[in-house]
Parts: sequence; C-alpha cells; structure tokens
Amino acid sequence: MKAPDRTQRFQERLRERGLAGALVVGLGDHGCRGHIRYLTGHNLWDRPGFCIVPATGDPTLVLHTVSQRFWALRNGWISDVRAAGQPVEEVARVVSSLVGQGQTRLGVVGMGQGFYAEDYVRLSELLTDVSFEDVTPLLEELETVKDLSEQESLRHGAAIADEGYRRVWEVLRSGVSEWTLNGAVNHELFARGAFDTIPLTLHRRGEPYLAVPQDRSYDRGELVSYSVEIPSPDGYWVELARMFSLGPPDDPVRRQVDCLHAVHLELIDHLRPGTRVGDLAELADKIARDAGYSVGIWLGHGIGLNLPDWPPIVPGENTEVRDGMAFAVHPHLIDEAGEIGVYVADTIIVESGRAVTLSELPLELVVLE
Repeated sequence: MKAPDRTQRFQERLRERGLAGALVVGLGDHGCRGHIRYLTGHNLWDRPGFCIVPATGDPTLVLHTVSQRFWALRNGWISDVRAAGQPVEEVARVVSSLVGQGQTRLGVVGMGQGFYAEDYVRLSELLTDVSFEDVTPLLEELETVKDLSEQESLRHGAAIADEGYRRVWEVLRSGVSEWTLNGAVNHELFARGAFDTIPLTLHRRGEPYLAVPQDRSYDRGELVSYSVEIPSPDGYWVELARMFSLGPPDDPVRRQVDCLHAVHLELIDHLRPGTRVGDLAELADKIARDAGYSVGIWLGHGIGLNLPDWPPIVPGENTEVRDGMAFAVHPHLIDEAGEIGVYVADTIIVESGRAVTLSELPLELVVLE
C-alpha cells in the first residue's frame, strides 16, 4: 500500500522544532488509536502500539503481538514493523539509534491520551539522555484538515449511519426495549462494515443525559433521542442523532425541541472558514439561555480517526475553522427544571467556504406511537 504524505508533513514540523523525532503512542480504545492509524494505516484494536517517527527517514512501528504485526504489514504502509513482548524495551532500542548523534529531544504524541505512566517511567530509565516533549498538538493540527480520500471515508460512514438509523423509524414504538432497538440498529451497522459502535439514548423524565441502552422500555408520552456513533470500515468516525416523540408532544416539549433545532442549524450555518470555534459555543449558549434552557454536554468536536478529534466546540477555544475540517455537531439542551434533555447530532465537512451536512435524514421531531 502506498503511504500518503502525512508522515513527511509531520516530520517537517518535527525538524522545525529541532526534535530528533517523535514517539506516537496509541491504544485500542476508540479515542486513542487514531494517531497510529493516521501515520501507519494499521487499525490498532488491542493494547498499546508505538510508532517511532524520526525527523528524517522511515518510521518504525512496535506492537505487542505477532498477529498485529502480520496485519500491520498486510494492510498498512510501514515496512519496519516489530512485535515485542516488552515493547517499551524495543522502543528504547529504536530511539537510541535516533539520538546517537547528540540529539536528545524527542517529541511524544499521546501524552495524557494513552501513554501509560509505567511505560513513560521505564523509557525515562532506559533513555537517561533523552528529554520528552508533548507534541500532540503538532499532529492533531495536521489531522484536523481532511484530504479528499478522508472526506470520502467520512461520507461512506455517514451513509452507513443513515441506513442504520432508518431502522429506528421502523422499530421504535411504545413498549419496545432499549436493547431491542439497539440490536436492530447495530445489526444494520455491522452488516455494512461498522466494526465498532457507541449507541446512546435518552427518554426518561428526570434523566436528561444520554446513557448506553438498558433493559427497559420506551413508553408512550416519552421524548426520545437515539445516538449512533460509528467508524467507517476504514476508521473514520461519524455521529448521528434525531428526536422522536412517542405520541403527540405537548407544547413545552415541542418548544424545547424547536430551540434545539435552531441551535443546531445556527451552529452549522456559522461553521465556516475564519470562525473561531469558541465563538460557536458562545453563540449556542446565548440562544439556549435566552429561551430558558441550559447547554448540557459540550456542543461538539472535530471528528476523524479519533473520537473525539481536535478541536472541541467549547467556550474559549481559539482554533479557527478551515476548509477540509470535519466536525460532529451535537447540541444538548436541558429544561429549566433539569428534567428533560434533548439532543441531536450530525457530521459536518467544511468545504468551499460552507458547512456540508453528511446525513440525508431530515432534522425534525418525528412523532411515533
């Protein structure tokens, strides 16, 4: 498989910082494996992995097991892949060859995102002349702007999410259990190559936050949100959620959902190049407060091979939106009493100066029995 130019662009950043290279750390968790896959093409599904990227030259990938090494060589683009029962010891040997000419500064990607304390301590013991610097933002900045192939992967994931979500319309009814709905939706998602899913739902008064499905029913009169978070077959995550009412909603419920939709559309409308990401959060907070609601969880984040990806849509975030960025936009509003939560989500690509919503499903309150 031909390697994209991502590694070369990252290496340019490392040289600008005067670093000997970088140690990129990943875990099998959905929020910690994306950096490894971005640079190597390998889907790290279990335990830590380490990619040593020299400032100049070819990277080395160190994994725990021979099976992971086999698939990294088969599906990725790194030729130097090693399996080691004690991978930190092998990492130290590779790094030693980089710093042998007196260069002693090494960047680390994943500091605080999956770099085990014991691994850091052991490397420090083995590499006493090496100083470690957190350079996670250097790689995250590169990852935020998606090339055309990455955008196509996001679109593929969004199409899969739409197909899975159409099952919600078909299955969700009063008396259906959360597990039953989740099983039906996930059957569609897995059949289309979504190898990992994060299903979340809310519907009970007094429980305004999303949670994983439980063994209990959706009942008439409830307001329901069901959230699908999945990766495409090649690892690019998307998010999708809509609102449902089991039976005709009363006026307060409809007003709250209308405000939610207004916030969602305003966020998408302002998600264009030059906008400061933190300003989006402040805009949403003002709309919600003026209508008598509060913002629950954060409003969204970048999305890609990691979930979440950089940057977060939170107040004070100074990252500016650029063409090629992808975001999960997911406003969550809670009523004044703290009893009812409403939530929707979409995956967005910024292109040609505007935000493009990837889902084909309408943004509306769907009334079911």
